[in-house]
Amino acid sequence: MAAVAPIKMEPGAPQPENPAAAGAIPQAIPVGAAPAWAQTPDQLRMGQGPAPTGGTPTATGVFTPMMIAGFISHANPPFTPGQNWQVIGKDSQMLFWYLKPGEEVIMQPGALVHRSHGITVGLKSSSCMACCVGGEELFKTVYSNPTSENQHLSVSPTFWGAKFFPLNLAHLPGGFSVKPGSFVCADSQNVVISARMVSSFGQAIGSMGLFLQTLSGTGTVFVEGGGTLLTKMLAPGEQLCFDQRSLVGIQNTVQMGVRRSGDCVMMVFGGNGLVVTEVTGPGLVVIQSMPKEVVAAKVMPVQGGG
Repeated sequence: MAAVAPIKMEPGAPQPENPAAAGAIPQAIPVGAAPAWAQTPDQLRMGQGPAPTGGTPTATGVFTPMMIAGFISHANPPFTPGQNWQVIGKDSQMLFWYLKPGEEVIMQPGALVHRSHGITVGLKSSSCMACCVGGEELFKTVYSNPTSENQHLSVSPTFWGAKFFPLNLAHLPGGFSVKPGSFVCADSQNVVISARMVSSFGQAIGSMGLFLQTLSGTGTVFVEGGGTLLTKMLAPGEQLCFDQRSLVGIQNTVQMGVRRSGDCVMMVFGGNGLVVTEVTGPGLVVIQSMPKEVVAAKVMPVQGGG
């Protein structure tokens, strides 16, 4: 196979087109010359301080294959001035909140790790649809700061190895759909958590089941995913296929369906099941390397009879 010639760029030169479409791999893009296709999309900006650049090249000024393909890896969301939250840890992360007077956090029951003495606790009922088919608890816990001093609390995800992924709903027109039970917490009671049925039976046997958990409204929402988290902004009509379990969520502008994982032999022996999930842009897609189902199967494998 013939080697692909690198794309050469001089400082100040015009930004190149996405080399993934041109079949070329850039090897020497100078630091600070990140092209448009490598920038963090609006959907990933938290609206609190400067927006991070997801396509920042390495110290040698080289874009990695993942960056060229348009993916962004998310380990810890960067802390920026003005944020009242911080994600800490690499695996099985913790989310630390610093609540000013009058601020509140709404979360799933059992997610709290600690809270300071001035924080009060209340309950908010979930919608019937979200409880019955969206994987939600009957009530959500609301932690508020009614004092005149700053207070703090921390939150944990629900399974080993999970990471927090923040979503700023102000940058997600129409909302965001995730696997049932993926919501952990939010900084506002104005976040609406509901459920919707998928548009076809084919989707129901894909990655998210018969119903999707939908997040809309205003505020910053934290969902959970396992292992390494990747995001990609799909262009209109752009398609990607994923393992059924690996999809964390999609922007509601993204169409989701399924396709056969291959021929009959591949479907039986390929290890990917009968179908794979297919998504079509435009919009944001979030995927994970270690889904909750995989973790549960490894920790508590099914025991045989006898």
